[in-house]
Amino acid sequence: MKKSLLTLLLIWFILPGNSALKAQLVEYNHPELDWLTIETEHFFVHYHKGAERTARLTAKIAEDVHNALSEFYDYVPDTKIHWIIRDHDDYSNGITYFQDNKIEIWATAMDFELRGTHNWLRNVITHEYTHMIHIGAARKFPRQLPAIYFQLIDYEKEKRPDVLYGYPNKIISYPISGTIVPNWFAEGVAQFQLPGLNYENWDTHRDMILRTATLQDYLLTMDAMGVFGKTSIGGEMLYNQGYSMVQYIADEYGLDALQDITHKLSAVHRMTIDGALKSAIKIGENQLYRNWKTRLDTIYTARVYEISRNLVEGDILYEQGFASLYPVWSPGGQEVAFLSNKGMSYLSMTSLYTYSFETQKTKRIKGGVSSSCSWSPDGKQLIYNKKHKANRYGSYYQYLFAYDLERKTEKRLKNSARLHSPDWSPTGDKIVCVANRDGTSNLVIYDLKSDSVTYLTHNTQGEAIYYPRWSANGKVIVFSTSAANTRDIHLISADGSAHKILIADEFDSRNPVFSQDGNYIYFSYDKTGIYNIYSMHLRSGKMQQLTNVIGGAFMPTVNSRGQIAFSKFSNGKYKLCYLKTPAPIDPKLTQYFESIHDFHRKPLAKPDSAIDVSQIKNGVYDDTHYPEYETTPYKNIYAKMMFLPRVMRDYGSTKIGTYLYSSDILDRYSVLGGFGVNKDLDYDIFALFQYRKFTPTFFIELYNMTRHNDSPDTLTNGKPIHVEYGYNLIEADVGAEYKATKNQHIRLAFIYSLYRGNQEFEYKGPNKFSYSYLRGKDISLTWTYDNLLPYIHSEINPVGRKIRVDYDYEMNKFIKGFKVSSFGTFVEDYDKYYYSKIDVDWHEYWGFFSNNLGLHFRLKAGAIEKPVNSFFNFFAGGLDGMRGYPYYSIEGRFLTIGSVGMRFPVWRSMDFNLLHVYFDKLYAGVFYDYGEAFGSHKPKLSQFRQDIGVELRLDTFSFYFYPAKLFFNAAYGFNQFTHEGQIYGKEWRYYFGILFSYWD
Repeated sequence: MKKSLLTLLLIWFILPGNSALKAQLVEYNHPELDWLTIETEHFFVHYHKGAERTARLTAKIAEDVHNALSEFYDYVPDTKIHWIIRDHDDYSNGITYFQDNKIEIWATAMDFELRGTHNWLRNVITHEYTHMIHIGAARKFPRQLPAIYFQLIDYEKEKRPDVLYGYPNKIISYPISGTIVPNWFAEGVAQFQLPGLNYENWDTHRDMILRTATLQDYLLTMDAMGVFGKTSIGGEMLYNQGYSMVQYIADEYGLDALQDITHKLSAVHRMTIDGALKSAIKIGENQLYRNWKTRLDTIYTARVYEISRNLVEGDILYEQGFASLYPVWSPGGQEVAFLSNKGMSYLSMTSLYTYSFETQKTKRIKGGVSSSCSWSPDGKQLIYNKKHKANRYGSYYQYLFAYDLERKTEKRLKNSARLHSPDWSPTGDKIVCVANRDGTSNLVIYDLKSDSVTYLTHNTQGEAIYYPRWSANGKVIVFSTSAANTRDIHLISADGSAHKILIADEFDSRNPVFSQDGNYIYFSYDKTGIYNIYSMHLRSGKMQQLTNVIGGAFMPTVNSRGQIAFSKFSNGKYKLCYLKTPAPIDPKLTQYFESIHDFHRKPLAKPDSAIDVSQIKNGVYDDTHYPEYETTPYKNIYAKMMFLPRVMRDYGSTKIGTYLYSSDILDRYSVLGGFGVNKDLDYDIFALFQYRKFTPTFFIELYNMTRHNDSPDTLTNGKPIHVEYGYNLIEADVGAEYKATKNQHIRLAFIYSLYRGNQEFEYKGPNKFSYSYLRGKDISLTWTYDNLLPYIHSEINPVGRKIRVDYDYEMNKFIKGFKVSSFGTFVEDYDKYYYSKIDVDWHEYWGFFSNNLGLHFRLKAGAIEKPVNSFFNFFAGGLDGMRGYPYYSIEGRFLTIGSVGMRFPVWRSMDFNLLHVYFDKLYAGVFYDYGEAFGSHKPKLSQFRQDIGVELRLDTFSFYFYPAKLFFNAAYGFNQFTHEGQIYGKEWRYYFGILFSYWD
């Protein structure tokens, strides 16, 4: 039976940036995976069976780049770095846990509409390892000291006579970070890597995003470049602007400037990058930004001069959202199916739409579709891929789905796991698509009659295949493929017997489709330095450019009349466009002129400092061969214990302590703990252990809290007696938790509580009297449902549904006094309270006007089955209930509270720094609470309490990385009443906090 103050210990553990304390990126335990380890000179590589090639190449590539990066930044990690290779989800990413000396890599190559194509493993491994070295070199404190926390908790003055303090009304937890690196610099350096590696370069997508933002005047400000928390476009702009600015620094001030800035960031007094820049390159961040922006204006204005006078961009059909992608003509040529992320913040959150040329209207067909689609030959169905619900082990795979447009039903194809990018054959009985395994793609045919899969290619060396499309006669398939930094276009016969390379050069060619007569292919090509739509005659090989845009033109689809629908990038979004009468364009009118001022692709001199460049081979490598590393079964390797010192002001005293955490490298075992103690030796101690090797997750939680309190002197036989009271609260939880679905979580626990008290006083010598006033046992079952919409304002103004239901069967022995034992001593005399309790907390959030206006409703209800001591009651006031009244002022066995409110932006894009704090957005709100707690006699509705209030919510980031959510509530209680001799209501009450997420 965990009481509120004890639970508050957990508030502080939502600590972003510390991998053991934040939500796992891998949400499921995956007990089915058999893990192995490769050890090299500088690394451990841990992988599960099925990811062998990726693991071996990771070991090779990491050793290739280690010396050059480590020597350039003059930093050597204090332990071997651990690489974790995963291929148990259809997911592509890399993430560096720089405090843990751990990097996770997903084997599947990234295919992202805002980025060009690179060799996935060379790119991601070097990128993430650059993070590890660069951020390590900039670190202020030792690695085991990520941050120092300053915290405060204050309480309502109103309380029960049997508790020491009221309920919290002010809560602050604020970190002083041990690493101060703005995100533009971190990501810019990780993309820049080192000259000569060429594993990540300034590609045409990056140039497109930066060019359009420069010319159309929507570049991120310098302050905005420091933090994430943006849409997909905004996040990618941060990457690109950071990469460009790092290149500008290297070009203007030399490569050694990157070293110098990095090392100066490690100064203990440094709070932002501004001082490091002034020390290293003699100008601050604002002047650097102005100089860089001026250079960009000069470069891009000159480069697009001819194009801007001869634009061929087509007509815009649809531009809601910022991603209208993969258009496909219907067989009759009167409709186009496409993807759009209308109303969403992220490019991954697309739905399938159709656009009718007859009605000029769009229709949403199905949500959650994340790939190109294809029409059935009769035009009655659409096929696409999307992620299905997690399998029994928690893996999320792409599957093929067919949608019946007449019946409006969706069917998953039986044996289509891990298949994507489907295209329906002209005969209607086959699907060509792509299969991914261990970082390698292959072209496959899915037979609709037999639900069987036949491989057309047999790649094994990390080749990537994209966007296969049938010819009209069903004999040939065209697709793009890549093994390095660009895509080429190939043809293959429908049975896989013949294979031909159509386009293979230094440029990028993608999204090929056949014309209806089969004589041409249409595709997107960056030959001029800008992606445009081209046609190619298959017999002669003659190419013709058909669009001339400043941004980019992608994903063409051609109907029987030769009309082209395509996706055009402009003004920070992909728009669905239409070219009614395509015509060849004179190459002279499409020139994207070179500029002597352009530093993005300019070769850079070697740094003045000596570094080992033996592994820098100008991007030349052969990854078809790699050493035959010895592999051994994975053994638990534990990360060093991390410490987060804390200084906490609590009930008027100062506590000094620390949090600490550690885990094994795979997070199968973890420990999180902490303590704080003041001068009176009041302490808070907790320890949480998790065992995640199997499903479900098992846990043990231990809590111990002590308090001392002096009472006023009392007179005994005319003499003053001073009594000191002490309290010692102990709790132990043992149980299991299970992630049932993506949105549902179940937790079962047995909880043992022991609350002890003692009295010390001087009367005819020292006296001490100790007793236990609560001995509690609880079988607790909790179900949570969280289906909030992921979007950039989801913390400050959520949209969606959140429910928590707690059922407890409590077996409590609570003191009612003392009695004389058979030995003649005083012992506790208990009442037994065995009862069931249920508690429901239901939140509904609705968004209006593009989610700018938010309405919310909350129902909080509870019931205890039989009469209990008031110590066990529900309490309805305070920050977590009816905010117009103190927490303990409204109590009873039953609880009902309804809250309604509205939130709206006051300053949606603040976008400025003040010292080390970035101010992002400010929302305000109003709310109304209506409720009551009561006993066996149900009150009339007219007796329910009411309050009304206002709130402010402020989103900020500190030290570029740590979110700091500030909230302020003021509430006025309309009802005045007396409880336990105290008068409540008819007053304003105030609440304030700074946390990592809002109290909601």
